[in-house]
Amino acid sequence: MTVVEDEELKQIPFDFVPRTYMGREDFMVAPCNREAFNMVDSWPNWLTHGLIIYGPKGCGK
Repeated sequence: MTVVEDEELKQIPFDFVPRTYMGREDFMVAPCNREAFNMVDSWPNWLTHGLIIYGPKGCGK
């Protein structure tokens, strides 16, 4: 194992301006999420009072 100086490990920060994505135009509908999108999009005409979207960790819920 090689010893590395602290100066070599420093990261360069990027000055990104955060943007909040909240509109329909910000959501990418794909075959894997179309059913969930259609269900959420049909609110408030749901036949029930709630919705649970679940899946494995990292699936983009």
